[in-house]
Amino acid sequence: MMRGSIPEYFPPAPGLPGDPEAYLQVVENTYVTDAFHSLSIEGYQVSLQLIKRVRSGTWNPEANEADKSLRDTLAAQGYWRAFQKLKESLTKVIEGGSAGVIADEDHVGGYRKVIAPSATTGLVKARDLAGYRNASVYIRRSRHVPLNRDAVRDALPAFLERLAQETKPSVRVALGHSVFF
Repeated sequence: MMRGSIPEYFPPAPGLPGDPEAYLQVVENTYVTDAFHSLSIEGYQVSLQLIKRVRSGTWNPEANEADKSLRDTLAAQGYWRAFQKLKESLTKVIEGGSAGVIADEDHVGGYRKVIAPSATTGLVKARDLAGYRNASVYIRRSRHVPLNRDAVRDALPAFLERLAQETKPSVRVALGHSVFF
């Protein structure tokens, strides 16, 4: 990647928000559409209503057999849990922490949040909570294929090290997308 040219394609970084609570509320307000689109491009059959039900806590696999068996609902539940973890990490950045260092410290916890609902119901094995994804992922209707599971394990340490060293947000964004998307 030609790091030197990346910043010229982006506007100047806005810096940290003046009102962190208002900023986090904007992030919260984008959750439903973000989750819907992200899960949809991975091939899950989700609806805005499902995303809202998971977010509101009315998703209940103990009381509702359909919730327990629906792969799509489990993906939505995992996405909601990971979103909460992401907000915790974002709060640390807003409070002045290094985005790269925080990503390094928090990424495994975020992964576990995504996978835990599927492990709880037995859709995936509990051992899948350790490490990184154990299967390939695809982006629906795309020719691009994200890194395979072995390549993720190889690329992640170098990515996190570089991310922690990078000071320009535009380069961090480009770096993440070029490596993992």
